[in-house]
Amino acid sequence: MNNFDIIRLFAALQVMLMHSTSWLQLPLWDGLHRVLVGFAGVPIFFGVSGFLIS
Repeated sequence: MNNFDIIRLFAALQVMLMHSTSWLQLPLWDGLHRVLVGFAGVPIFFGVSGFLIS
């Protein structure tokens, strides 16, 4: 497992954590913490994946 796979793993875990809050009916976080946990995971995952494919 190289460093890019680890970055992709953390990005995927961020997305899973964000989706699990609504599925498990957990309270949502407000502000910067919510952005850093959920919304940053998608562009990081696709950016690194696109870099590795090219």
